[in-house]
Amino acid sequence: MRMDLAGHAVPTWGYGTVPGPEIRLRAGDTLRVQLQNELTEDTTVHWHGLAPPNGMDGVPGITQDPVAPGEGFTYEFETPIPGSFMYHAHVGMQLDRGLYGPLIVEPRTEELAYDREYTLMLDDWRDGIDAHAAHTPTAEEPAETDADPGDDVSFGGRAYPLLLVNGRPPEDPAVLEARPGDRVRLRVMNIAADTGFRFAVAGHRLTVTHTDGMPVEPTTVDALRLGMGERYDVLVDAAPSGGVWQIGVQPEGRDGWGRALLRCTGSDATPPHRSRTGRPS
Repeated sequence: MRMDLAGHAVPTWGYGTVPGPEIRLRAGDTLRVQLQNELTEDTTVHWHGLAPPNGMDGVPGITQDPVAPGEGFTYEFETPIPGSFMYHAHVGMQLDRGLYGPLIVEPRTEELAYDREYTLMLDDWRDGIDAHAAHTPTAEEPAETDADPGDDVSFGGRAYPLLLVNGRPPEDPAVLEARPGDRVRLRVMNIAADTGFRFAVAGHRLTVTHTDGMPVEPTTVDALRLGMGERYDVLVDAAPSGGVWQIGVQPEGRDGWGRALLRCTGSDATPPHRSRTGRPS
């Protein structure tokens, strides 16, 4: 597929979109997903945070035989535990390209009260920006200009020129709509391959209700720190005065900036976006 990064189309792999389509069901339901491998290499799907039978777990060579190009596989298992989870490819660097999406298992009885709900998937991004070894362009996917790593190198020594929130760079942020005073539930997920993040909503505090899908004693904080694969559910009370507020994402240990926007109904102003160093521009 090709992906739009603020008007610049880049080649990548995805489940039709990046992130892939949300899968949502209720605790006790049976998840049933048909995978058809149209890639040029083996693939599997792993259900991050869930505990399916080994044959459905998607770890090639350990729990499941990989699905060869042109072949298919049906994932089918019960999901007894509610929470915020993720699905993603589990072969080589496929997760690092865009083969991931959100998986929400709702409880049979919801104990939280809120007006709106959004999922935010935080990602470090490189695919399609250059011809790195893990993604050799085809004739239909011309190589892009190499990126200068500079200060973009993260924990594992790999450079990521962009930080995305729901597949969108800071120049073209995702917008979360709410009415002034609405209570908003955010399911925040770090799907990045190699980057820890700090996460905050300008002018708002975050009440943590779940970590990695599990309920916890509610705790109110100014910001979150998410390692790779971590998820937090938080409640945010949109400002009664309205306005547009930055949802900021900052990588640990290197430069860069990602963002989305929380926009209250009737608010037209857009806050300035941040440069890759985090300074307004």
